[in-house]
Amino acid sequence: LASISIGLGVGYLVAWFSGQVDFSPMTELPLFFYPQPFMYELGFDLGIFLSLLPIYLVTAAESIGDLTATSNLSKQPLSGEPYWRRIKGGVLGDGFNSLLAAVFNTFPNTTFSQNNGVIQLTGVASRHVGMWLAVMLVIMGTFPIMGGLFQVMPKGLLYGATLLMFALVGLSGYQILDNSNVDRRGWMIVIVSLVTGLAATQLPILITTMSPMLAMLLGFPVATTTMCAVLLELFTPVVRPLKDITDAS
Repeated sequence: LASISIGLGVGYLVAWFSGQVDFSPMTELPLFFYPQPFMYELGFDLGIFLSLLPIYLVTAAESIGDLTATSNLSKQPLSGEPYWRRIKGGVLGDGFNSLLAAVFNTFPNTTFSQNNGVIQLTGVASRHVGMWLAVMLVIMGTFPIMGGLFQVMPKGLLYGATLLMFALVGLSGYQILDNSNVDRRGWMIVIVSLVTGLAATQLPILITTMSPMLAMLLGFPVATTTMCAVLLELFTPVVRPLKDITDAS
């Protein structure tokens, strides 16, 4: 159950003894931190609002996918009233958390798909465990040294740990599609959207010539993939199965 934490700990020790960890930035961190609400004045900028609105819509769509994967891994229904109640609660929770983050002078937040990788790896999907973890994270957040340990962590170590979880996330997404009886049209939309999202990251020259606002939006692979999938879903014609065409004739 603790394989990820053990792996990070052992990797951290190996990196430390091999001289790959620099703890000097941590000397500047305070011993204790408490959040001060409304440190900055509230304001509203229409331009920023319009530029961030598509990103929020995309992250909401991403959250729906994460919550669907969580339901699938937790052996919960993927349709009907219980499923949509979980989806609505999750999206509402994202909005409330982002509002709370703004009150305490930090960035908005959303669900993280890596958590589904943790669920699939450990088999633990209990909300009770999640609430205890949330309390632990709040307590750890009051000690900057805890965040400093992750900031000085070698990138290769962090990427190695998250690579496994992202691979499990991809497997979970495939299982959802496979269990949903997606037809050829649906698979084509999925494949083209994924390729488009990958192209935005692997071929940055495609977006460097665009306006800064559009480049910021399309430079986020999830945003590019989501918008492509929505457009294809709207404009790709629905082809009836060959059996229905034969019966009609």
